[in-house]
Amino acid sequence: MARCLSFVNFKGGVGKTSLAVNIAAYLAQSKGRKTLLVDMDPQSNASQWLLQFKLWQKLNEKPEHTVYAIFLDKDHNVGQNLIQAPVKKADGQIIIGKLDVLPSCFKLMDLEHEYRERPGVPYYHHFYHHIGIFFPHYEYIIFDCPPNLYRGSTCAIFASDEIYVPCNPDRMSYTGFSYLIRKLQQLRSNLNMTVANIGTRNPAQVRGVIMNDGNPRANYTVIYEEFEILIARLRQEAPEVLAADFRIIEPMVRSYEDARKYAYMEKPVTIKRGPLAEDYREVAEYIDALD
Repeated sequence: MARCLSFVNFKGGVGKTSLAVNIAAYLAQSKGRKTLLVDMDPQSNASQWLLQFKLWQKLNEKPEHTVYAIFLDKDHNVGQNLIQAPVKKADGQIIIGKLDVLPSCFKLMDLEHEYRERPGVPYYHHFYHHIGIFFPHYEYIIFDCPPNLYRGSTCAIFASDEIYVPCNPDRMSYTGFSYLIRKLQQLRSNLNMTVANIGTRNPAQVRGVIMNDGNPRANYTVIYEEFEILIARLRQEAPEVLAADFRIIEPMVRSYEDARKYAYMEKPVTIKRGPLAEDYREVAEYIDALD
């Protein structure tokens, strides 16, 4: 059964997509884990990164061929929308055979006001029922979430076992993290965790903060100390949200300017060697070693 991970932060620009893409790629290529990346962000950056742009453009024009198919009136088999092993060389040779993608599309923005729930079936239950067809076939399912806690993120969080929060080493992220935990606490209290034919789900907990876009030569001691004080307080105030083994995951991932270059080339950073690839490797190894 898959471990389901959500990369969540309502703040944009903290590197959710770069972490989701590269951790998924490393787990699939270097650890040999069968991995599915589910793009829940209408911006579709993860989809554009890992698919050839022309292919994603075609999919974007046909939402029924993306993750959005789950929310259409007709019962689409979302399993047919998988893009299997999309990371290839120019000649078509597969680079990462165990990484698949369920792409997003711009239409996912309309999920807030166009999808009508069936009586007694919350939208996140509906999503869980459909996405669950993948659970037996993967070791990891990684959700790249939009920078908010609206329906797309809620669906991913409900389907997940674990949450990881990308942050930048600055005070805006410090303030945002505190607010995010409280919003997750509120979300947990509002979700109906009992799903027909499945039973009661254990709500996902936050297992780590991943500091992203850091300068290896900078001194972030004060920011880290402030985070640790905040975390100690949140453990008391929201113990149900923070996992017992929650921590700030090392190392801090350095500036992801190189990641943007690889995104343009439609390849994960981790297929090459280098300091940034090593940072992603260490974070992925830590996550993979967790029970």
